[in-house]
Amino acid sequence: LSADLLDMLKKGSTVEITIEGFCSPLGSIEYNLSLSKRRIDCIVNHFLRYDGGKLMPYYRNKKLIFNRVSNGEGKANPRAREVLGSD
Repeated sequence: LSADLLDMLKKGSTVEITIEGFCSPLGSIEYNLSLSKRRIDCIVNHFLRYDGGKLMPYYRNKKLIFNRVSNGEGKANPRAREVLGSD
C-alpha cells in the first residue's frame, strides 16, 4: 500500500486519506479518545517513515493529507461490552 501511495504521489496526484481511530467501550471517555488518537498517530507515522521518509515531502507540500477522526468509544461495536464485560 505504501509503495502504491508513493507511486501515485510521484505521478502528481494529491492523496487524501481518512484514518478513524476506535477503541473499546471500557475505560473513561478521555482515555478512549486519547487511545484512538494514538492509534491514528501510529498509522500516520508508518506512512511518514516509509522507506526512510520518502512520503514526508508530499505531506509537507500538502500533496498527502491525513484526515484524523478519533471516535473513542462512541462508535465501538455495541457487542464489545457484552463480550468484554462492564468493568
